[in-house]
Formats: sequence, C-alpha cells, structure tokens
Amino acid sequence: MTVEIIQIVPRLAPSIGGVGDYASLLARSLRDEHEIQSSFLVGDPAWRGPARLDRLSVERIDDPQAHQLERHLEKLSADLVLLHYVGYGYQKRGCPVWLVNGLKNWKRKHPRRRLVVMFHELFASGRPWQSSFWTSPLQRSLAKSLALLSDHCLTNLTRSAQALSAMSGRPQSAFTVLPVFSNVGELPAMRPWRQRKSRMIVFGSAAWRRQAYREHEIDLTRACRALDIDTIVDLGPPCGQLPKLPFAQVVAGILPAESIGRQLA
Repeated sequence: MTVEIIQIVPRLAPSIGGVGDYASLLARSLRDEHEIQSSFLVGDPAWRGPARLDRLSVERIDDPQAHQLERHLEKLSADLVLLHYVGYGYQKRGCPVWLVNGLKNWKRKHPRRRLVVMFHELFASGRPWQSSFWTSPLQRSLAKSLALLSDHCLTNLTRSAQALSAMSGRPQSAFTVLPVFSNVGELPAMRPWRQRKSRMIVFGSAAWRRQAYREHEIDLTRACRALDIDTIVDLGPPCGQLPKLPFAQVVAGILPAESIGRQLA
C-alpha cells in the first residue's frame, strides 16, 4: 500500500538550494525504496518551476497567507505533512508567521493527521545594527511553536535538538538528529586512495567558500603542505577573486551532481 505525504519546501529546482535538493532526493528515495509518495508544496511565490518534478506533483503558494496554506493542504489531503523549515526560505526576515499559523489551523481541524518538522535551521542572531538582532526573538518563538505543534521533529545537529528541547520543554526523545546526506550522491565504486590525484576540493556556496579563503587561508596552506597536496579545485558559484596560494588552482564553477561526485572521488 502506497503512503502519501506532503513535503513543504521553500523552493525546488531549477532554483539552486540545499534544502530543495535534500527534499527532492528524500522524496525519490522514499518512493523508490519504501513506496511513500510525496507531493511538494512550494512556499516561495517567486519560484518558477515545473508542475511535476521526477514524476512527483508540485504546487506553489502564490499568496503566502495562513488560509492559502490551509487551502492547499486540504486540496492535497495527505495524512502526513513534512515541513522543511528554514525561516528565511519562507519570509524575507526569517519570520514566516503565516506558515506557522496555517499549520496550527490545519492541525486544529485535523488532529489525527501528523506533522513532522525537519529543522534545517532554527533562528538567526546578530549585532544591534543588523536586522537579525531585532527579529531573533520572533524567530525563536516561531521555532518553539513548531516544535510544540509537531508530532515529531528532526534536525541535523545535536545542539539544535538540545536547543529545541530546552525551548519547548519537550524531552530530547522528541527530536531525532539525522546528519545531512550527500546531495551529490555516492559513487558505486571508489577509486583506491593511492590512485587518486593529490588535490583539495573547496566546495559549497559562494559565501562559505569566500569565508574559507579569506579567514582560513593559513589553515588551507598548512593542510595542503601537510597532506602533500599540489592542486586546489574550487567548486561552486563565483565567489570573487581567489587568494594567491602556493599551489595550482583550478576554478571548476557550477557542475552537475554527477560531475561533482567524480571530482570529489
């Protein structure tokens, strides 16, 4: 018997984003290995994409309001909703009040239906001159509300599970920690270590890689020398001028998942 679930995501392909990739790969695995069929509900009204993704249906919430979310959930009518939560994915300042209120109303009408929340992020913080300083209390409140509303919570960090438990008063057994699986997949066979090229891969978002180069240039150099590495390969969107390091540097740019897997091997 096929089980049907709704996965709520900020956006999916063709937009580039780790959360969308995670949800897509999870949906494929649930379908192919466990006969669990997903429908996607995209929360970003600016997202433009196909109505089907890998043979799975996709709907977009054009007007992010609580009653619109309820309408879509009623229409799709699944017994379980899996919310991929990252506040900034659903609202510019990281405070998607509409999303939390919509789920509260839905659960109130359908108490037997289950809500599972995957917390990819909890809340932000910042300096007084940054907007995140002022929005952090509301972001925390929304994360707490979701932790209390859900039937079960998932997160990718132990410290996030501990923070959610402390905020909500729920036992840590209500929170499962699952590290993020590889969004580029795993190769069926790995080349023996001695046959691999002596390279370091710097891979990720532009902001993360820029930080790695600017703040950890000395560490990169030290690691390459200690491991006898002669080439650094930069993978991902353009992140600005690379520092001049005493090694060969290859800028590979944005590659499809299969190519990234081969580079990492």
